[in-house]
Order: sequence, then structure tokens, then C-alpha cells
Amino acid sequence: MNRFIYFPLVIFSLLSANSFPQDLKCSKPKVNVILSETFHPENRIEVYNHFQGYYTSVTDSTNITPGFEYWQTEEDFYTRIQEYIFQTLQEYNPDVEFVSKSTESGEYKFDYFLNLYAIDVVDPETGIPYSKIGYNIGAKLIGLDVCGTEAWVIKHKRSQDLDLFQAIKNLVGFYFMNINREIIDHERRFLVPPRGPRIETQYSRKSVSPLSEERKADVQLNVYNCKDQIVYMTNNGQKVFCPKKTERGENCPTPMFLQVMINTENIVTLIITRPTGGSLRYELKKGIQPGIEKFEILTCGRDKKEKKTIELNIDGLEIQVSPKKPAIKPDEQTAVDIYFNRVSPDGKKQPVAGKEVSLSIKGLADGSVTPSKSVTTDSNGKGTLQYKAGDRDEKITITASYQPVNYLDKVTGSGSVSVIPGNFAWTGSIDLEITQTFNCDVEEPTSDLGTKRILADDHKTTYANITIGLSDFNLPANGTSAGAKLQFISGEVTVIMNEDHTIDGSAEKTQCHNDGTGRWEWVSPGNWNTWNETMAGQAYADIKDGVINLLITKEMLGDKEAMNNMQQKMAEMQAKLQDAYNSMDKQAMEKMKGEMRNKLQGDPKDAMFPVKAVIDISFGVRNYPVYTSRERKAFNVCTGEFEENESSSETVEMPLMPPIGAEMKGEYTRGRNGNDRIELSINETRHFNPTFGSGTSCPEGKITINGSITLERNKK
Repeated sequence: MNRFIYFPLVIFSLLSANSFPQDLKCSKPKVNVILSETFHPENRIEVYNHFQGYYTSVTDSTNITPGFEYWQTEEDFYTRIQEYIFQTLQEYNPDVEFVSKSTESGEYKFDYFLNLYAIDVVDPETGIPYSKIGYNIGAKLIGLDVCGTEAWVIKHKRSQDLDLFQAIKNLVGFYFMNINREIIDHERRFLVPPRGPRIETQYSRKSVSPLSEERKADVQLNVYNCKDQIVYMTNNGQKVFCPKKTERGENCPTPMFLQVMINTENIVTLIITRPTGGSLRYELKKGIQPGIEKFEILTCGRDKKEKKTIELNIDGLEIQVSPKKPAIKPDEQTAVDIYFNRVSPDGKKQPVAGKEVSLSIKGLADGSVTPSKSVTTDSNGKGTLQYKAGDRDEKITITASYQPVNYLDKVTGSGSVSVIPGNFAWTGSIDLEITQTFNCDVEEPTSDLGTKRILADDHKTTYANITIGLSDFNLPANGTSAGAKLQFISGEVTVIMNEDHTIDGSAEKTQCHNDGTGRWEWVSPGNWNTWNETMAGQAYADIKDGVINLLITKEMLGDKEAMNNMQQKMAEMQAKLQDAYNSMDKQAMEKMKGEMRNKLQGDPKDAMFPVKAVIDISFGVRNYPVYTSRERKAFNVCTGEFEENESSSETVEMPLMPPIGAEMKGEYTRGRNGNDRIELSINETRHFNPTFGSGTSCPEGKITINGSITLERNKK
């Protein structure tokens, strides 16, 4: 029998010199050596029993393969056979990386089996042929993708011999002696699946919005291999897996694009069969607020998975209703401007022109609004109404809305005009908007094979719109502050809260026990779990049910910011005074001197000076309904069943109206005849650490405060 050993070794020495070198950018081929899953347990026992009862009794002790000279258990026997096949393959194929453990993944699989086989032999003394029990070993070289979704048989061969080890050597030496050459030739002829895959994308547009003409975006996809070749095959294309549904939208194959696809309820699979690649169409389905839509697409190569994040900006829609005067008297008139804007995720605004905005008016008794049903925005995204207050009007609220065609949500905006009865010395408005947001989308490893994804989308906005009437006060004449009595107040405070928290856990693969083969095997993708909790609530309170404190004072010159503002304005005045000197304009010189003196003194006629205001609004403890939902799932891929699968929803009572406040800065302008004006504002951003996501790499939360206070003194 030993004469059969040398022939394949000669062939090996001739062919291995012609092995194809690997591209430096490409990984080295990897072959997983495993005993076939189709190897029946009865065959396992037959081969084991025959070997143990026959091998050592007929083999000369000097020729026994090391490690097999003594009796072994069945498990030890097959472990040693696995090692022997692995060593033989490595001896004939030194430039291929073999993996001997079935739990490790491989781009290729050397899938072998063993059974007993009747071999015809001739009796050397009588010349009569007869059969003896020998061994049949067969193997397949199978190409795989790393996801385990595709498999191709490259070669299928078998060998028989009375000696098990000779059968193994014959199989490898005759048929599997240059696996590297065969792999390189196979990958040259078949680009799918690719080695070292890479996904490149091109967007038809990078931004979408709820507007029907801006709702869709096409993403063209091309897959390349490690040699920068475009990957496609006519008969068996490269698959790219995309989620069907996203946080705010939905994906589908791009219509009229020549491609093969599988479109199911949860996954869109694009199959690339042409060099033009594949194309995915995203369509925004819900939501008015700006944001960023992110989702991952996946393709499977021979040696790795390649994920690509698709990122689209979502431009939100915004309607603002802005009265020229937030408070007027009966029979007075004011313009109300409607602004319709597209808002990018970074807050930039662009007007939306040519859209018909619907109007709804509440609180109108005997006044008039023109137009009252709808208004069409001009090139600046603006439409204007005229409101004339009636004697019986107290407060009107104008709500403007736009419903995009075939869209789930609509954009709305509201503004109010209060009708102030009586003759108050000071009238004005307080507007305050405090928005608290927390967004998180991070992925963290939990183990070598597991990851955890934390998602949060929290929004809480508090709106305060208040109209006030005050008794007379004279801040310039009374030093840093002056007292006034609140004689009229009207308005409301609204809180809108939404929270959405998710924690997703997943394993790249999970080891499961195969009851048929009795072995542990890896299943990819592995176990996964998800936890989600949402809360949504809205609270409303009349300002008359609360307590409001408003303090307006001059800014002291010791205030660093006030001093800087004063110095800047004085420098501007000094420059104008110098211009007047240069032109010898005595009238202008005297005027500038007077203005500079007024700026410093702060109390003469027509003076303007910095002021600041602190406002606090609070209500008693009151609970409001909050709608909550919870969902928890855990899926075991080994059993194919959910270990946890529960969901619930309920309405609970929670306090949603916390005290709010802000410090605003602005100017007091003393007009002619005592018709003074105070204007203050705030535009401030702060950061906070939310409770959810603490201890992770989630970013900080953000609090944005925008507001204004406007007061006018009306002296006849």
C-alpha cells in the first residue's frame, strides 16, 4: 500500500510552484475542515468499531500511525481523524489557512464524511477476486459567504482504500492538492460573493421633507471587492439587504431601475446582476419635525460582512403665526403674519412658497379676520391676515395648518391676540418657549460577539403666551427699579412631552446544540432582545391659576456684559462724533454729545439704556394623564421561539407642569411724550445629563430657551 504515498507528493511539488499569489489588499483564503452534518450516527459507530477491531491487528507495529496504537473512545477517535485530515491538507496546501474547529467560520468548507466500503481485491495465491471491508472517504470543497446564506459546491471527490489513512492521503493528494489554485481560479470566474466587500453609494438627494415633491430619495448602490472590481453576476447576483421600515420612513426597490429584488414585509433584498448596481428608494412616511434618518444596509462577502450607514437629512416643516401686536384695544387693528418654513436639522430655515395654508379662528365674537379660511404663501413663505378687535372680543387664537398630500401628519402653528379692556398705562406680552431634547443612537459591545444599541428620542416643550396690563411706572426716573401693579393678565402655559427609549441587544452568532449530529454549532445571526418604553402627555394651564413674578431692572454698569455693550455703543457714538468734527457739522456734534450724555445718565428724554428682567411662573401640584407603552422581547435562535414576548400600555397620572423661568436682557427706550418701550429677549442653549442612557456614550441632552418680553407705555 505504501507505494501509493509517493505519487501525489510528486504532483504536489510540481503544481505548488505554480500557485497563484494573493493580492496584497485581499485576505488569505480560509478553509473550515469539518465532518459532514449528514454523517449518520450509525455510520460513525460502524467506522469506529471496524477500525478499533481491525487496524492494530493487521498493521505492522512500525507502520502504525502515531496516536492510534491503542484503544480510544469514539469521541477521541474522530478528534484524531479530524487532526490527521487537517494536517494532511496543510501539508499539501501550505499557502491556505485551514481551520480545524467546526465552531470557527470559514470562507470555504472542506466537508468530509466516512463510511465502510466493500473493496474488490484479488487473492495473490489463487487469483480469485473477492471483497474486503475498507474505507470510503468523500469530501466537498464548498464556497460560502460569511453570513451563511449562500453555498456553492466547487468540487466533490471521494477515495477508497483498505487503509483509512491511505484513503485520506489519496483523496487529498489526487484531488485536493492545490486548493489555493482552485480558490483563486474560482474567485476569478465568480465574483459573487466578493472577498473584502465594500459598498459605495450615490444619492439622488441628501434631504427629504414631508412635502410631496421632496418626500422620496433614491440611493444607488455598488459593491466592490478587494481588487476594486464591481461585483455582479447575471445568474446569481450579489445580495444587499435593507430594512423595509425605518424610524420615520419606508424603503422599496427603486421603480423602473433594472434590478432583481425580493421585497418582503421586513427586508428589501436587492440582487445585483448588472454593473450598474442596485437602487433603493426611501420615502418619508411620518413626522413633521426636522431630524436625521439613519439605517444600515448589509452585504455578505466571503471573508466579512460589510455594513453601510445610509444617512438622510429630514427637513421639517414649521408654521409661525406672528401678530404685529399681541395685545390691542377694542376697535383697534393689527396685522398677523403667517410664516411657512422648511427647517433643516441644523436649524436653518427656507421659505415654502405657493402653499395654501388653512386657517382656524377661535374666540372671535364681534371682531373680524380677513382672510379667515385660508391664505397662500408668497415667495418668502409669508401670508398676512388683518384682525380688527370687536367690543366683545377677549382673545382670539389663529391656528394655521398645512396637510401634505397623502401624508400621515400635518404642520400647525398658532398665535394669539388679546383684547385688553380698560385703559392700562403699560400693556404688553410675554412669550417663552423652553425645549428639552435628548437624542441618542449609539452601539456598544457587550462581549466579543454581542452588541447593545441604545436609542432615545425625547422632546419636551413648554410654551407660555401671556398678555399683561400694568399700572404706570417710570424706570428711568426711579433708579434701578420701579414698582407697578399687575392689573390685567391673560394667557396660558402648555407642555407637550414625548419620550421614546429603546435598548436592542444582539449577538453576531450563538452556539446551539444540534440534536441530530450531537454537536454544538454556531448560528448566525444569534440571539436578540429588545426593550422599548414610550410616554406621551400634554398639559394646559390658564395663567390666572398660577403665580407670575416679573422683575425688570436697569443693568448695573458693574455687569460685565452690560459694560461691554455700553462700551461698544459708546465707541460707535464716538466714531460718529469724530465724523461730525471732521465735517464741521456743529448741529450733528451737539446731537451726538447729547446722545452720549443720555446713554451714560440713563434718565433724560429719549434715553436708551440696558435692562434685564427675571420672570418666574409656577402652578400648584396637579397631575395630568400620560399615555405609556412597554414592550419586551427576547428571541432564542436555537429554539426558534421567544423567551420573552410581552407588551402593555396604560394611562398614568403625572405632574407635567413644573415651575419655569428665564432671565432676559434688552433695552428700555424712552419715547417722546412718555410713550416708552421695553424690549427684552433670550436665546440660550444649555446642556443636561439625562437619567436614561447614563453611563453610556450617549450625548448630553440640550435645553433651548427662546423668549421675549415687550411692554409699551401709552400716554395720550
